[in-house]
Amino acid sequence: MRGRSQAFCGSEAIVRSNRYPSFTVLAVSVAIFISTAGYGFGQRAEIKGRRAAYGAERAGQVETLLHALFPGTKVEWDPVLTITEGSQPPTPVDVGNFVATRHSDGSVTGVTALEVGTAKETHIKKLKAFQSSGGSTFTTTMVAFQIPPSGQPVEIKKVLVDPYEPLTRITWFEVKNWPAGGWPQLHLHYQAYTAQDGTLTAIEWYALLDMATGSFLARMPLSIEIFRKNGEPTQEILLSRRTSPTEIEIAGATTKKVATYSCGNPCVIDGPTFVARWSQRGQLSEHP
Repeated sequence: MRGRSQAFCGSEAIVRSNRYPSFTVLAVSVAIFISTAGYGFGQRAEIKGRRAAYGAERAGQVETLLHALFPGTKVEWDPVLTITEGSQPPTPVDVGNFVATRHSDGSVTGVTALEVGTAKETHIKKLKAFQSSGGSTFTTTMVAFQIPPSGQPVEIKKVLVDPYEPLTRITWFEVKNWPAGGWPQLHLHYQAYTAQDGTLTAIEWYALLDMATGSFLARMPLSIEIFRKNGEPTQEILLSRRTSPTEIEIAGATTKKVATYSCGNPCVIDGPTFVARWSQRGQLSEHP
């Protein structure tokens, strides 16, 4: 997990579940294009359609989940994955990083990030080009699900990731553990965007999310990028280390600036407080 989020608290290191012995997600999306590939003596294998490219079993799991989330809708895969309700226009759906495991009893458990529509991506592009001043709220939803051997009913747990941030987007996740009869804990990286006074601040966070309670068990900033209307964007990789049982240091890898932050163990950093603290450069000190 890039090795950065483990420096501040040993108890937050990745633990592989026996139920999910190697459950790392490598940013697979149903929006993948798969080109034809050559094989044996110049023959070519051709996969027709996104559903076939995704695989029949996984595609069926996606469809089962979407029908449970949006009853009465029609799921279509081409030209993009969409849901359609009645005579309404199709709505694009992104279940990026969709992960599912079939167990020996025939049941299926899985996790996915869920994005409905394209308004969020369009809004982010406009913010980066300073064609919008912000003000809109676009939350991010993580979905855990359990499908019994019979296929119905599907149990679903939906959690808003950092609902107090106006604009977030998941970039990576993996299952830390999934207790029997419960809901999983997830390691995840996500971006939070804040537009203010001619700047756009994008923070990438590491978080340990408990799907059972919908709360963060740990959260630390990994990087901060600032886009300016009349200047080049700047990015700072952030390194964290614990200096005492009640305090951590967050340091910029390039600028060598350091901010001290009071935080228990495990540490859950408050987003607005961190941004305000990092912006007040007079409170920062050179790292020795």
